[in-house]
Amino acid sequence: MNPPPSGDSVGWLTSPVAILLASGIGALLAYFYHRHVSALKSTIDFVAATEVASSEWKNAQKLFARLFPKDANPRPDHGGEIQAGNGDDEPTAEDVAMLSMFLDHFEFVAAAIHNGSMSEKLYKQWSYSRVVNSWRNAERYIEARREKTGQTTLYSEFQKLAEKWSDNPP
Repeated sequence: MNPPPSGDSVGWLTSPVAILLASGIGALLAYFYHRHVSALKSTIDFVAATEVASSEWKNAQKLFARLFPKDANPRPDHGGEIQAGNGDDEPTAEDVAMLSMFLDHFEFVAAAIHNGSMSEKLYKQWSYSRVVNSWRNAERYIEARREKTGQTTLYSEFQKLAEKWSDNPP
């Protein structure tokens, strides 16, 4: 392509450069917008499938509330072993597995938020109190499990998220 005869040797380049620049900026904006929408959708889908619709999740929540009651010195010391909150019965192997599922749920959520796969803002609006209170109630139990098993990073993503949120409500 030959420059126009007007004598302006740079002006003929500005139009293609402007188009390329605008296209690049548009593509970046579209990428970030779709990434945001994807994280929102992932969060909604996950919450709908687990925390809203799953009877197993609801049973795990009830078990957690029984094993780690809110009114127990705010963080009961379970010494790494689970003790039933009412003292009447011992937890079964199924209870231990369900407790692990409950805690694994928050570990997964925290990792997904950390990696941008879920929306932190939306999940925080939905589950702020549950995340922070669940960590506070189970903290000593988890610390004892870390020590007993030698897994120093057990539920560490859950811990980071709960501690980050604890002083910063939505």
